[in-house]
Amino acid sequence: MKYLQYCPTLIFFFLISKPVLSQIVYPSSPIDPVEDVYHDTTIIDNYQWLENQEGLQVSKWVDEQNEVSEKILKKMLNKSGAYLEINRYMFSDVDFLRREERTDKNRNKRYFSLYYINTYGTPDIFYKYGATGKYVPFLRSSKFSTDGDINISNLKTSKNNEYLAVQYNQNGSDWNVIKIVKIDDKLILNDLIEDTKFSDINWYKNGFFYTEYPNDSLNGKTIYPKIRYHLIGNDQSKDQVIKPEIVQNLLIYIVMQKRRSI
Repeated sequence: MKYLQYCPTLIFFFLISKPVLSQIVYPSSPIDPVEDVYHDTTIIDNYQWLENQEGLQVSKWVDEQNEVSEKILKKMLNKSGAYLEINRYMFSDVDFLRREERTDKNRNKRYFSLYYINTYGTPDIFYKYGATGKYVPFLRSSKFSTDGDINISNLKTSKNNEYLAVQYNQNGSDWNVIKIVKIDDKLILNDLIEDTKFSDINWYKNGFFYTEYPNDSLNGKTIYPKIRYHLIGNDQSKDQVIKPEIVQNLLIYIVMQKRRSI
């Protein structure tokens, strides 16, 4: 009898907890059978037409799919997504009041790191003087752009500790950009290095080496990388090409060695 008493409650619960995703109406995906023979075996592929990524039909299909998904993703911008839920456990409690004394001994020994200043959001840049110093705020990530979330992935100081190269992406994109900060003034320079993706930053004299990938916005492929050298103050179009794109699928890692002429 107790089981019968609970049944209406359970049924009601399932009715009101119907997944919202079931209400999504997806664009149709046309079936166009194509027969391929592999090792004397015939395979029917109904969606082989999707492999023609340059075709108008595929482009239209992608636009329709994106229109549906973007509506759902915009609803997730209320900071309840899984990514932010994970990040909230990476919160670092930072003492904002303590600042290391600037002395001749430790003035040029600045160290930079990323810290979360609250349980949500993206990390900001902090710095300290000396290996035993206390990290204090340097720049908020929002200073680099107000267009979406800024996710900083790499920080590299120049050899003379005058500049800080900051690599970041917007809204979780694979494509990264690099901006330069003049450390003493906390001034973000006009230098803008785009299409770096998986690149590292390797300082040499008054600039740095990086890896650039062709930004194919349709396919987003990581192909034909090339090594370039950026001189502070120059436009990216003037950056010297050290190694041209020669291999399609290649990940390049730049390793700098001391006492080696380039």
